[in-house]
Amino acid sequence: MTKERKARWLARQSQESLDRIRAVDAAAYRRLIEAENPSQVQNRREIHAGKQRLHIERQTPAQSQNCREVNATVHRNRIEAETPAQSQARRERDAASPSRSIEKQTLDPR
Repeated sequence: MTKERKARWLARQSQESLDRIRAVDAAAYRRLIEAENPSQVQNRREIHAGKQRLHIERQTPAQSQNCREVNATVHRNRIEAETPAQSQARRERDAASPSRSIEKQTLDPR
């Protein structure tokens, strides 16, 4: 009942009003996150990761495949739109990231 009432109310609002409402909500959420201590941040991230995992597990194989294809297309478009300087900066950043050094260590057969 509440969702239906909210949907009807939202339909009556102008786009400008909705933008103001969303801006206020986003600012309140930002303040809430900024006020969190490290354990609360960790807890929030774990909860979000759990919800994300459940969402992914509930997807059908077709939905999962579609999501991967969309992500690959978006990534490809972003890479193609980069300038050479941006590409170089991204490569340097990727090479310096800790996950890349771990990956290199596991692949290196020394």
